[in-house]
Amino acid sequence: MLSFLLLIVVSVCILGCNSELPSHVLDLSTFKLQLPTNPAREIDTAALQSFSLPPYFYATNVSGSPAVIFWAQVNGTHTSGSEYPRTELSESGKPFQPTQGTNSMMVKEAIMHLPDKRPEVVCAQILGEGGPVLQVRMNGKNLVVYGDPSGDVPPLQENYVLGTPFTLEIVVEAGTIKIYYNSALKLSFPKSSGSGWYFKAGAYVQSNLSYDAPTAYGEVAIFNIKTVHA
Repeated sequence: MLSFLLLIVVSVCILGCNSELPSHVLDLSTFKLQLPTNPAREIDTAALQSFSLPPYFYATNVSGSPAVIFWAQVNGTHTSGSEYPRTELSESGKPFQPTQGTNSMMVKEAIMHLPDKRPEVVCAQILGEGGPVLQVRMNGKNLVVYGDPSGDVPPLQENYVLGTPFTLEIVVEAGTIKIYYNSALKLSFPKSSGSGWYFKAGAYVQSNLSYDAPTAYGEVAIFNIKTVHA
């Protein structure tokens, strides 16, 4: 069944993908890529500059704009320490500390598809030495944030329409995390414990075969991404 799904997606890609590499659309010079292939793969920064692998990771056009697709099926292989598969960029440079300097990630993206029975995909996050620090996650119909110590956080976007582009900026400075959604400050909260933080973005599905059929998948389109450490 998975082979049949891959054939369909690849066929669609042949008709709809452009011939550009993802590195021609996004600046990937500070990232590596994690893939849910069997076995799981990690593409380092140098190799990523000439890498494309439909249906997991490829350049295309979304609503007339150049973008890179990140695709992960629920029965994909997951990394150690996780139950779920991902096609996800991860910063490849030196990790940052939450109390030192100004550290930010700006990403313009769109959630394109969700798993059927557990419709959750992380599209951006901060990971640290102790695990996830913050996640921006599509949870059913709402785009939400996990990681605020208060635990009482309104959604960034209620009733999000799949395929709608949005801009997300996460800023870490002086032990405080700020989250901007479409240029508006939505959240600001202190979080200074832990170390070795780094930004990630892509399609990290929060489902597996315990919840969904093997053909279920998550998909995210990224139009632009930039990290800054100053």
